[in-house]
Amino acid sequence: MNNYASYIDINKEVLKALQFDIPIVAFPSSLFNELDSISSIESVAEENGAVSAFIAIIDGRIKIGLNKDELDFLLSEKNLIHIERKDIPYMIALEKSGKASLSAAMIFSEIAGIKVLACDTISTIHQNISNNLENLLDISEMEKSNVCVVCSDFALSASIDLTTQGLHVAGIPVISYKSPNHLEVASPWECAKIMKTKWDLDLGGSILITNSNYGMDSIKSNSALA
Repeated sequence: MNNYASYIDINKEVLKALQFDIPIVAFPSSLFNELDSISSIESVAEENGAVSAFIAIIDGRIKIGLNKDELDFLLSEKNLIHIERKDIPYMIALEKSGKASLSAAMIFSEIAGIKVLACDTISTIHQNISNNLENLLDISEMEKSNVCVVCSDFALSASIDLTTQGLHVAGIPVISYKSPNHLEVASPWECAKIMKTKWDLDLGGSILITNSNYGMDSIKSNSALA
């Protein structure tokens, strides 16, 4: 994280969690449009012994963990862009503000040392190739970032086969929590063991865990890894 110190602000609660190995779950700020949803996520994290870290860029600063004023600002501003990798230098250099997409949140999570990132779903690959350029951003970033992404199971998507193939080509293990849709695991501990083994072997890139309970058990998975 030394190379990024002049660009990043880590919330005190998140920083304490990093220092004392308290489980942390990161969230892209682009997912949420109301404070009640954010409060619910924070409550679930706290109930399971973890700290939530919403991620954004505000006034050119990478924010890992947002306070109430920062959340209110993101929710009240109507024209904030959803930041992707290509936008990051511009947003920081010109002191702009925006919500972190999944791909940007992966980058910032790894910079901060956060291993688990929860979201609603990843972008899927369609048969019509012209629709895929933007949709490939998530998989492209997962190929680069050593972060475990936990999302809702996308097995009902019509694009599941193409998306799964894209993930496999990128070397991304697709794990199903208590579901036979992909490589099945039965406990957060098993998820954590897979994460540790992949990165111990220096097999770079993300792990995708699909979870019908959207993000909640990612907290326990991170706790088991810690």
